[in-house]
Amino acid sequence: GLTVVRTAFTGKVSAGNTVGGIGGVCCSVTDCFVSGTVQSLNVLSNSTGGTGGVVSAAKGDVQRCVVAASRVSGTNNSSFSTAGIISKRNGNTPSAKNCVMIASLLQDGGKTILGSTSNLSADNNYWYGVKYLNETDYVSDETVQDGTAFAQAPTQADFEAMEYDFTNVWKWNAEKGYPELAAAGCAENVK
Repeated sequence: GLTVVRTAFTGKVSAGNTVGGIGGVCCSVTDCFVSGTVQSLNVLSNSTGGTGGVVSAAKGDVQRCVVAASRVSGTNNSSFSTAGIISKRNGNTPSAKNCVMIASLLQDGGKTILGSTSNLSADNNYWYGVKYLNETDYVSDETVQDGTAFAQAPTQADFEAMEYDFTNVWKWNAEKGYPELAAAGCAENVK
């Protein structure tokens, strides 16, 4: 299937349902960065998906993705929640691995990593500095949906331990305290 690699989204995307920073109903995603507003406006119980910071309804694995300085919002329902990385699955049994939600706002009742655990798995995911939309601190129920909280502000070494490539793919933004893609956007000769 399709894999989205080394892609950044910085802006605002808003739609009725099934909204993701990189994709709505989407593929595998590797080494991607999201910083902006990702919002579902009308998520119904029979919707394909809700809001996912990276992907709403994943068909493939999501690896080494960062959602930073973002606002991720939408309706939670009994089947899935708004989530920092993946809201729910759409076929297959995808996983989130080595992903981080950092310095972001999340829908009240949402989850930092997975909006559902139905045929989704997660491994080695983290969060730091996440608050609900009402500005209260995120409260983890310490499930796979949440990942693990960094005890203190993460460093480049923490991301290197999660297999982030700072030679070819990522660069550390010391001022903001998180990684960004080293090359994002169009080259000047392509614009």
